[in-house]
Amino acid sequence: EEVTPNLNQLKKESLYFSSLYHQTHEGRTSDAEFITNTSLYPLKSGSVYTQYPTNEFEPLPALLEKNGYDTAAMHAYEKGFWNRDDVYKNIGFKHFFSQKDYSKEKKIGMALNDQQFFLESIDHMETLQEPFFSFLVALTSHTPYEIDKEDQTLDLSGYEDPMLKRYYQTVHYVDTGVGKMIDELKQRDLWDQSLVIFYGDHDSGLVNEGSEMRKKADVSSPVAAFELERRIPLFIKKPDQQTGRVMKENGGQIDIAPTIIDLLNLKTSYMMGQSLIDDQSNLTSFRDGSFRYQDYYHEADLTQA
Repeated sequence: EEVTPNLNQLKKESLYFSSLYHQTHEGRTSDAEFITNTSLYPLKSGSVYTQYPTNEFEPLPALLEKNGYDTAAMHAYEKGFWNRDDVYKNIGFKHFFSQKDYSKEKKIGMALNDQQFFLESIDHMETLQEPFFSFLVALTSHTPYEIDKEDQTLDLSGYEDPMLKRYYQTVHYVDTGVGKMIDELKQRDLWDQSLVIFYGDHDSGLVNEGSEMRKKADVSSPVAAFELERRIPLFIKKPDQQTGRVMKENGGQIDIAPTIIDLLNLKTSYMMGQSLIDDQSNLTSFRDGSFRYQDYYHEADLTQA
């Protein structure tokens, strides 16, 4: 069975980056948001969101606002969690639609189920002035991967780890929500004209040595372990794009904002990442000193530090 049939279908009408890696650390999801919106690396320890929420940056939302975009963050959880209310305002989001702005429909895990979250977020988008930039943070496939039996539709015969099975069930549920969201965007004439991006924020936490996920993935080399632990999905659907293309150049979350700026033909004074659609090879580095460049992988040995 396909775990993500809708995302697999999306490959046929978008740019799919097959070698994109997360660069998060202790901040996890907040790190991913910070890297993606500012093109800067996270902290050695802790989270930027909690330690430096009022620092000045050159972020993507503020740049878009300066260029006439209405900007909004959307996340169906508590507004002050991880200091999001302060950070979002500081980096240029004019609006923040949080838990209080969403219905109290079926909750999965931490918050409103993603299928409903995606659809209600489209309603919020339609209240914004065009052009607009909306940034959605989904939650159904987040730990602890709790999902009702009635929503577990995958046949996972042959799998034993209960948490791994719940993880795949939640990912499948979110994928169904992605399909519904795309259909709704198309029906409301928001799909063709828009730049739409889906990205993963960090690993599942289920890839440790000896885990069932690692065994099922047949991890038999350091490179395979590197890929399983660090690789995440990235889809970029350009306005009026009809056919898909697999982009094999490696990159990281730090390169997402520069890529958006490149696609929109905008200029910014400084970002650490680089566009994923230019002709230059990317050096994708991680806070522990590991990196990937072209066909080379380097795993840092921290025991020698």
